[in-house]
Amino acid sequence: MMDALDLSRVGFVSVLTWTPTDICNWLRGLDPSLQHYIPRVLAVTPPLNGKRLLSLTPGELTNTLNMKLGHRGLSLEAIGLLQSLSNTLPKETLQWFMLQLSSKSRYLQSLIELGYYPPGYATSVKVPNEILWAATDVFQAAKRVISWLDRPPFVDEEEYAKDRD
Repeated sequence: MMDALDLSRVGFVSVLTWTPTDICNWLRGLDPSLQHYIPRVLAVTPPLNGKRLLSLTPGELTNTLNMKLGHRGLSLEAIGLLQSLSNTLPKETLQWFMLQLSSKSRYLQSLIELGYYPPGYATSVKVPNEILWAATDVFQAAKRVISWLDRPPFVDEEEYAKDRD
């Protein structure tokens, strides 16, 4: 019999630290139809941990766990939610937001420098969606950084106020 996942620590425990037992308990809670995959999760070599769980692909779910199509969809959707949770909770710091801004800016710059246009795309007509999406990501990341600089202890510091303005 497996130990139950201690729900009092779920908010504080990173998915990256989950053990196979934690994954089985999470899987059990998703849907009763997924319970027959629990022995397969426990038998995976190397052991399936939280870090591997977050990077599973549809092919790996099929090959490793022999998961059916409908179960794969349900599992992938839940893994996506875990990825969102894992990516936002422990990292909402100014350093994290600056890193996001930097990486998104570099990506946009590379799209522009490479002249990213899909095959057959009329370059003089409009900007490709990929570039527009990347620009939107940069603006959202910049907004998060500015919101951090717009509160104590940064709000009263001249150095930060110049950068913010």
